[in-house]
Amino acid sequence: MSRFEVNAQRLERTIEELASIGKQALGVTRLPLSAEDLQARRYVMQLMTEAGLAITVDPVGNIYGKRLRAADPSLPSVVTGSHICTGTCYGKYDGTVGVLGALEAVRLLNEHDVTTVFPIEVAVFTAEEPQRFKAFMPGSQCVAGKLSLEDLQRYKDDDGVTFWDALVKAGYHPDNLAAARRTRETMKAYVEMHIEQGRVLDDLRKSIGIVTAVAAPTRFTLTITGRADHSGATPMGLRKDALCAAAEIILALEAFGQAEASHSSVATVGYIKAEPGSVVVVPGKASMSVDIRGVDPASKHRVVDNAVKKIQEVSARRQVKIETQMIYDTDPVPLSDSIIATIKETADELGIDALMMPSGAGHDAQQMANFTDAGMIFLPSVEGISHNPQEYTRLEDIVLGTKLLVHVLLKLGGEA
Repeated sequence: MSRFEVNAQRLERTIEELASIGKQALGVTRLPLSAEDLQARRYVMQLMTEAGLAITVDPVGNIYGKRLRAADPSLPSVVTGSHICTGTCYGKYDGTVGVLGALEAVRLLNEHDVTTVFPIEVAVFTAEEPQRFKAFMPGSQCVAGKLSLEDLQRYKDDDGVTFWDALVKAGYHPDNLAAARRTRETMKAYVEMHIEQGRVLDDLRKSIGIVTAVAAPTRFTLTITGRADHSGATPMGLRKDALCAAAEIILALEAFGQAEASHSSVATVGYIKAEPGSVVVVPGKASMSVDIRGVDPASKHRVVDNAVKKIQEVSARRQVKIETQMIYDTDPVPLSDSIIATIKETADELGIDALMMPSGAGHDAQQMANFTDAGMIFLPSVEGISHNPQEYTRLEDIVLGTKLLVHVLLKLGGEA
């Protein structure tokens, strides 16, 4: 039986209040380090203060609210949280439920006058969403010590503003980057609650998922250069059609992904542009994106290797030039067996029929897994919709996830 009863009305109110910041006619927009994002950060810090948390903000804007009701506040913390930034016209649950659910968990510990052995912290990571700076979770990557000062200056938005400049403008101090790094000596464990962003849980009518591993992308762009010729005057045998070359690669990528589906690998082309874009001209240039993901490193590498071979073969056979620009190339991240076991044990004790599952999307938890024990709790996304104004997770599922989270935090933190 549950020791804690989540205040659903209070939790729902904070979700709606946060969603009002950056609200548009369609969805919510709080691009990383925008005015709306900074306003949302102030709101969350206000909630942290009201919950009695001691707030610190690191040089790249990651926010921590530390609960001081611990037998020894100097011990490494059990950390929970997520992000509150969004892309353009997103929903109101992605990231948000992990932060606000964590704050609700802290309130419950306070209301029951619980003292833990290890401190508990609520984290809000900077710029998890990549839309503005085209950066792969730079806030949490800095926590893991994986970015340099040069990296912070390299990432730019469409207006040429660097991640570094945006941090400085917001009042942060990226020149002191080393102070953002954390280790196992300061973070005992990390648990993140997040919406699934897919439809597995919803289709199976499961309220909770326990994440076993986080898929990582190999993501690159292709620029295919052929020859732009008149569509009527150029015989088929003389053409160097860049768009047809792209189409052949796209279908091959789909087949490579399907061949590895049993290993949960996927391959996607989400963007393509043909030039000059005229009905009477054979396309002389095509640009496209490629996103290959998986939780099984060998499977993912097979898809990537097959894609590279296909690109080379198409280039030679069709006599088109194909340039590849790598964006990310990271390995899948298995989450901590001990944290997975703790979440599973706790779910069983609460009578929750949880599903063991991988995450196809990336999360800050995969960065924490570089140096400490990390785990994730998934909540269902109705119809699998995410990054969309129609994104929806039922309140009762958020409440159940928060109930599970507070019990997990208490197990990891230990009761004094």
